[in-house]
Amino acid sequence: MPAKKEETKKKSATQAILESDEEKTSRVLKSKKAGLIFPVGRVLRIMKQRRYADRISPNCAVSICAVLEYLTTEILDIAGERTLSTESDVASKKMIKPRHICLAVKGDFEMIKAIGPDVIIPMGGVIPHIEDAIKQRKRNKRPRSSAVEKMKDAEAEDDEDDSEAGEENESVEDESIEDDEDEE
Repeated sequence: MPAKKEETKKKSATQAILESDEEKTSRVLKSKKAGLIFPVGRVLRIMKQRRYADRISPNCAVSICAVLEYLTTEILDIAGERTLSTESDVASKKMIKPRHICLAVKGDFEMIKAIGPDVIIPMGGVIPHIEDAIKQRKRNKRPRSSAVEKMKDAEAEDDEDDSEAGEENESVEDESIEDDEDEE
């Protein structure tokens, strides 16, 4: 029986050693240190691979991740509001679609400044916009000029002349058909 007790003591001693090693060697991610969700280590690695500069500080990657995370949360927040404000069925109000993101980005002046006015969001569609000149035309119908009215009158007269000529041709054809029948 005493042998079993020694084995249990050994297990507990090795477990204690392993636990202390885990505490010493447990890695803390750069993202966790910075309090971010975006992967700081991956951004740092990509920046080094693409050779943006000879030397790149890890703080640079942290700041870029912070900016990207901030922009992403802003876009998703505005797009979420757009999703809820659209007039559609309840099922689509639970999902942010590319159209909502496009409307959110293009509708916010600060986002246009940050991202750029020429950004194209795939499957986002176009922004609804009617030019002011077209709106004014619909509101205030301009009176037609006399020249336009004269042209329309001339076209109407031409159409009447053509229709009268067509009727005369039909009557001539009818007469020729009757003559052919009489000859037989």
